[in-house]
Amino acid sequence: MDLAESYLFGVAKGNSVSYAINIQGGKPDIVLPRELLDGDPDLNRSAILNIKTLTGNVSLRANVKAGSDMIQIFDDELIERLAVNEPTSMEILLLEEDNQVVG
Repeated sequence: MDLAESYLFGVAKGNSVSYAINIQGGKPDIVLPRELLDGDPDLNRSAILNIKTLTGNVSLRANVKAGSDMIQIFDDELIERLAVNEPTSMEILLLEEDNQVVG
């Protein structure tokens, strides 16, 4: 990931596909490509984002929205913390409406 003036950007690599990723300030939200959302992408869902940094872990729980072809993460506190603690890995755990982890 690379730090720009007010955001982080990079590439999230999965098992067989890669997505551009953008992390910036704003109201806490996670926007995921539709193909990453099992079943109905328009369901009201939330997710837990866990980011491992060189000095520990950073987590965020936020609502999930369906987007196009990139992963976008918005949160003012998260971007401030990641600006001083370089991220090394990230996982996104989708939650069902009953707050159970999907898959």
